[in-house]
Amino acid sequence: MIIAPLLAATGFGAFLVADRKDYTGRLRRMARAYVKRKYGFKARAGRVQIMAIGWLEPTWHKGKSGYVEMTHGKTTFHVRADLRAGTDSCSDTYQMRELTERILGPIRDGLACDKQCATARYGDRDFGGSYLGLGVTSFEDLVRDIDNIEVVVSTYGLDHSCIDSLDLSYLGQKPRVGIYDWEDASVVEDGYTPFGEVQASDGDTICLLDHFLFLNGTWTRRNYRRFHGKGVTFAYRADLGVEVTPVDVDVPEDEAIVARSPWYELSASCEEETRVIVFPHETSSGVEMHIQLYDPAARKLFDGFGGLPYYGNFEKQDPLPDKWPYHGAVWLNLTYKDGTVDRAPKVARIVRN
Repeated sequence: MIIAPLLAATGFGAFLVADRKDYTGRLRRMARAYVKRKYGFKARAGRVQIMAIGWLEPTWHKGKSGYVEMTHGKTTFHVRADLRAGTDSCSDTYQMRELTERILGPIRDGLACDKQCATARYGDRDFGGSYLGLGVTSFEDLVRDIDNIEVVVSTYGLDHSCIDSLDLSYLGQKPRVGIYDWEDASVVEDGYTPFGEVQASDGDTICLLDHFLFLNGTWTRRNYRRFHGKGVTFAYRADLGVEVTPVDVDVPEDEAIVARSPWYELSASCEEETRVIVFPHETSSGVEMHIQLYDPAARKLFDGFGGLPYYGNFEKQDPLPDKWPYHGAVWLNLTYKDGTVDRAPKVARIVRN
């Protein structure tokens, strides 16, 4: 009895009411008006997915923005709408199939390989798609106004000589293109392309032969190799002179530790600070494993930097996750805060508790 008048007097009650309002109808109307303004046709508005609010955003903003599923003829697409920002701020994916094909077609045709899988992203990349606003209604608008076009291509059996002949000028001023040549054809057959980045991640190197990156108008290439040991595989850049050699270590063993691989000595003939990526041959999830290091001078064992992460629910973002679910790294030529550089080889193995 007392609370309601008090809320009305303070104005806070309006926020509580607003928090309970259903804005889906207004979002649909805004999406329809946006499509009509941009393309000149009427589209049917369907399901609305409300955008999540951030922990710092007031709760009364909840429901005022989201993604509206639209249908025109046989085409289903989405409009991103925000009631606070207005129709001018909306964006959509209506032309995504056409524009993506215009981006990828010349690259696909220019690559000589046995297998390939290509993806493109551009514009507003939220909600798993490439959203474009009112100002972009053609491919020419896209390459003139959008400077974040990103292309990722996975290949198998790539003829490297075709890279330099690719003409990417049709993509505008600042395209980012990553081309991956994989050692294992199943990576391409499964439709894998690195998740969201044209740069190679640590997890990619388990079966990556070559990575070509086009950035700021220039191609660069990195070549990768692997050493397949007993219970573990080491992956590293081929140009750093990395060597992996089995070694014997004579120290007392801790009964609580189970070795999952023999000892290996890792060294690099280069002076560049680098990481050797470590992939245990362990397929079980939730296993606590570590990279254990040995210091020959002190004759002591110690753990590397934390445990080995498991890919968990992100299997589709990494190649061959069922075969290589864990990975870690050993640093070579590490530079410390005082400026000294540790160029000594590292002796490492995989253990589990």
